[in-house]
Amino acid sequence: MVALSAGGFWGGPGASTSWSSDTFRGDGPGDTPEADAVKRLISQRQVTNLITNHTYSNLVLRPPSLLSTGFSPDEPQYKALGAQFTAANDYVNWAAFQLYDTSGSVEDWSYWQTGGFGFT
Repeated sequence: MVALSAGGFWGGPGASTSWSSDTFRGDGPGDTPEADAVKRLISQRQVTNLITNHTYSNLVLRPPSLLSTGFSPDEPQYKALGAQFTAANDYVNWAAFQLYDTSGSVEDWSYWQTGGFGFT
C-alpha cells in the first residue's frame, strides 16, 4: 500500500485553495465532520466496499483520482466491477482521473490505506 501523509493525496492537483470554488479542498485533510466520520468508520472496521454518491454526470468513477499515480494494481478487477455497475443504467465507467484530476478523495484514501474498493 502507498503511505499517504495526507488523506487521499490531499492538497495535490485538482483541488482548489479557494473556498468559493466547486473543487475547494478544505483547510486540511478530513477537515469536515462528514469526511472525518467516514475515515474513522473505515479505520475501525474491515470495510471492503465504499460508494459515495453524487448526482451529476452519470458516471461511475474508481481510483485513482490522479493521473500521476497510474492505474491501481487492482485495475482489472476495478474496471470489471465498475462495468457491472454501469451495465444497467448506461453510466460511463471511468478511472476518476479520466474526468479530471482530484486530490483528497475518500475513495483514494480508502483504497490506498485499507485496500477497500471505493467508487463514486
